[in-house]
Parts: sequence; structure tokens; C-alpha cells
Amino acid sequence: MKPEPTLNYVTEQAGIGLGISVRDLEIDCVISIKTQNNHFYTMKILNPAESLVEITADGAWFNVPIEAHIAGSIMTVGSSCLVMRWIGLDWCLEICPMDEPSRIITSRIKEIYIDDVKVLPIEGKYEH
Repeated sequence: MKPEPTLNYVTEQAGIGLGISVRDLEIDCVISIKTQNNHFYTMKILNPAESLVEITADGAWFNVPIEAHIAGSIMTVGSSCLVMRWIGLDWCLEICPMDEPSRIITSRIKEIYIDDVKVLPIEGKYEH
């Protein structure tokens, strides 16, 4: 089932905020995020169960497609909290490139798109 850019594919999980579970997405689905630092990351889902994606960025880290695992969204307020395989609005995203030992942590996510359609934030419903 291919996700549609509706609230059916946007979840509010355990009171932690709005986001998307990578496991709920279909192979070849394309997720794009815009971060607080105005960087864009585009991720093509290769294996949703393992959070494996082909990812490109607008030059912030890499501008050729690489394979990576999406560890999840991370929030550091006092201590760290990682929500596995979840892309959360207003959270940072932890990306683990396959061929590199280091992890990449983005600035806070400000917009989330599924197949080029903006799904978060919902205009007039969730403003920061």
C-alpha cells in the first residue's frame, strides 16, 4: 500500500509529537525533510523494516546518493531520547551512512514531505 499524504500516515506517538514511522512506508516511497538550518534531505525507502534508505542532501553532508539507515529522531533536552525508525517534526534526525563509522545528526526538522506533498506541519493546525 503506497502512503498518501494524509493524516492516516502521520502519527502522534505516545505524546512525543507529530511524525512518520519509517516502518509504515512502502518501498520506493520518497520522504523529504527541511531542517531548521534550511537543509533539504531526500530519502528513497529501500527497506522500511530495516529503515534502509538511499539519501541525498543539498550539499550539507553529501550530494550524491548514499545508502544509510535512519536510526530515528533524537531530542536532547537535559538528556538524549531516540525514537527508533521515526521521523519527528521539530526533532533532529540521526542518519547512519552504510560506509562510514560516524553518524549524522541534522538540525531540527521543520517540514516533512511524502512524494513531494507537504504533510507536516499541517497549516493552521500545528505552528511553532
